[in-house]
Amino acid sequence: MNATITSVAPATGDLVTPHGSAGGSTMALARVEAGRLLRHPLTVIALFLLTVYWAYPLVTGADSVHFAVLQNADRATQFPCAFLLGGAAMIVSNLAVLRSRRFGTDAVLDVATLTRSHRTAAHLLALVPLAVLATALVVAQIVAVAAQPAAVGRINPAELAVGPLCVILLGCLGVLLGRLVPLPVVAPLALVAFAVVTLIPAIPGIASGSGPQWQWLFPVAYEDHNDNPLPADLLSRPVASHNFYLLALILLAAAVSLLAGRGSAQAGTAAVRRVTAIVAAVVLLGVSTAVQIARPSAAVLDARTRAAQSPAAGQVCRNTQPWTYCAYPDFTGRIPHWDRLVRAVVGQVAPVTSVRPLTVRQHVRADQGPKPITEVMPAAPVAGWLSDAAAAGYPPEDVTVGTAWSAEAEFAFAASVARAVIIGGPPPSRIDPACGARGVVILWLAVQASPRSARGLAQLESSSSAGVAFFTGGYGSGLVFDVRQLEAVRNLARIPAADVGARMRQSLAALTAPGATTEDAAQLLGAGQLTAPSIDSVDRC
Repeated sequence: MNATITSVAPATGDLVTPHGSAGGSTMALARVEAGRLLRHPLTVIALFLLTVYWAYPLVTGADSVHFAVLQNADRATQFPCAFLLGGAAMIVSNLAVLRSRRFGTDAVLDVATLTRSHRTAAHLLALVPLAVLATALVVAQIVAVAAQPAAVGRINPAELAVGPLCVILLGCLGVLLGRLVPLPVVAPLALVAFAVVTLIPAIPGIASGSGPQWQWLFPVAYEDHNDNPLPADLLSRPVASHNFYLLALILLAAAVSLLAGRGSAQAGTAAVRRVTAIVAAVVLLGVSTAVQIARPSAAVLDARTRAAQSPAAGQVCRNTQPWTYCAYPDFTGRIPHWDRLVRAVVGQVAPVTSVRPLTVRQHVRADQGPKPITEVMPAAPVAGWLSDAAAAGYPPEDVTVGTAWSAEAEFAFAASVARAVIIGGPPPSRIDPACGARGVVILWLAVQASPRSARGLAQLESSSSAGVAFFTGGYGSGLVFDVRQLEAVRNLARIPAADVGARMRQSLAALTAPGATTEDAAQLLGAGQLTAPSIDSVDRC
């Protein structure tokens, strides 16, 4: 018997397969690879960490979630999703592409029905289920945050799409690196580089100037006004263009991966299609880049200036007898909380009906970008605010409040209300000393307003050993309390609040007299002997 042995040459490029079988086999392989990607230990760990990172503040009732501003919360989902799930996608997809090399099965796969291009396409398609899972997690997170009773603002779906798009992008980069540089160590190094580069725009002063918006060239675009959230109408974030930018990067990475996976045979219709896709991706990349890095329009900049200097026309005012609250439309949900704090402060001083009506107005700093150190906390333009309110037919404001909220902000608000009740007059344009006994009364009233307000004072104290100052509305305006006043209030905390309140109301005239000192307040309220040194110029002002 004669036997003929036929040698089979390794496949280079796209082999011809039976009609219809290549596409079906590619999809079947994609399903297998998707299952491997989803159950890989790195993916499971990333899912667990992301879930814990988002769930912990919800479970503990953190201020950042309880008082969330939704136009900030939606984009806060981007980097955690991109780094954790996207990082897992990059490393696991890279390992999947390199599996045949790591296990020495390249020669076997070279004679298989599916070519390298088909296998590359399968690895790219395997990223879709993980992106769908990422989308579900992002939506669940923002829905849970939006369900918080004190959450305010508006959600932008385009912001929510950035995280899942980054997951696909990083997964495609993992496949591309596997085809171009077949070394397993490259993907982890690339992930570290991605994290560093992505966080560059988060450095204060890098992002959100009035010139070109270079931060949009990074996967996640940070801006400087996160500490003082802007109303949604003033954001002017070109996130839709940014999503097209990410899609262009995804298309470019996928097309180059497929082209690199063809082997040595680069001719043919398939190669032309991939080159065409690369050209289309580059064009889309150029157009989306030009749109998203353009400076904010003059209309947006003018609207921000008006909001900062003349806010009355763009605000909603509500009267809850006998007080008036004015806020930007996105933040009117905070008014009931403000009202509870005002009533808690005023109720310690006198019956609500006997206290003069107060007006609370919200303010925001809408100027962005790097500034000289002397302008980081500028003086509040109080005179302009009062003129603006008068022109709009509103009463002059007594209390200023910002758009950010936390325990420290709650203490600052309560202290501002106490200052308006005890001292009166318009809000300070700079930091004023809360002198002598008046400062003790204001400080004690602010601490009694709510447990969160007391926690806010404790947080401020932990960051300074020379007294406490608070700022309102993002401006360098507020009050400063010295160490003797803080000591007096700490001593008063050992006495039942009802007893201190009764003594305060009984001696209110003496406590609020211009010359009353911190020592006088300690004696009248029962705080005992103070040990901290006295500064007469501050204590008696």
